[in-house]
This record gives sequence, C-alpha cells and structure tokens, in this order.
Amino acid sequence: MIIDNFKNAETYCGINKNLDLALKFLKNMDTSNLVLGKKEIPNSDSFYIYQEYTSKPLEDGKWEGHKKYIDIQYILGGCEKMGYCPIENLTPLKPYNPDTDFISLTGASDNFFNVSEGNFAIFFPQDGHMPGLAVNEIAPIKKLVFKVPVE
Repeated sequence: MIIDNFKNAETYCGINKNLDLALKFLKNMDTSNLVLGKKEIPNSDSFYIYQEYTSKPLEDGKWEGHKKYIDIQYILGGCEKMGYCPIENLTPLKPYNPDTDFISLTGASDNFFNVSEGNFAIFFPQDGHMPGLAVNEIAPIKKLVFKVPVE
C-alpha cells in the first residue's frame, strides 16, 4: 500500500509497467470535465472509473480486495478516510469473483488514514482496503479509481 501526494507519483514508477502508464496518464489528464463512469486508458489494459458520492460512516464500511488489478484511488474533491489491513488477516464473506475481480471481506484493523484532494492511495492484491469513509461527518467526494493489471 502507498499513500502520498500526487506531486510525488513519479517516485513509484518502476514498480509495475502498467502502474507507470496509469500514473503518467493521470499526470497528463484533464480532470475539469469528467463524466461519471468507466473509461478505458488508450493502448493499455487499464481503465479508470470517475465517481462522485457521499462518504459513509465507519460502521457502513466494507473491506474489499482484488487479485488481478492494482487500485489507484485519487481524490479530486473532498477528503475521505480509508482503511488498510493485510488481506491474510481478513476473512472472505463470499468467494472471490474473477469476473469482477472483487472479494468482500470481514475483519478488524486499526489502520485508517485520511486521503484529501490531490492525494492518492495505491492498493496491491495483498492489501485489503475499506474506501469511502467519512472523516468526521459525511461529505461529498470526487474520486478517480484506476484499475491497473498486476501483470
């Protein structure tokens, strides 16, 4: 897992070629007129999803994980709390779905952090995560979630 300000994103180039492409794409992206939903990144197997939503209380949060994709969660507006837990410390609620690359998990963790506008979190397959949480009270969030193939 990585948490940082986007001005430092190039620091993480070299970890994964698909991650490099997505970070460079985001650096050059015009985020002023985004349309909600999923968009493919040209010349790659990566895509991004633009989301606008209201953050939720911790008790409504859900742990999740992925096997085929790395998540880059970049905050465009607002500030949300996210949780992190090594996936081996969480218990599956349902079997992993390879079609959606999603597994719903349960468990406990004390690892929560705030991600504000201009900052991002990167979650790898070993990282269980709980996004979309309210910092102090529910608030509007604008976020880009990049899905980057592990291989």
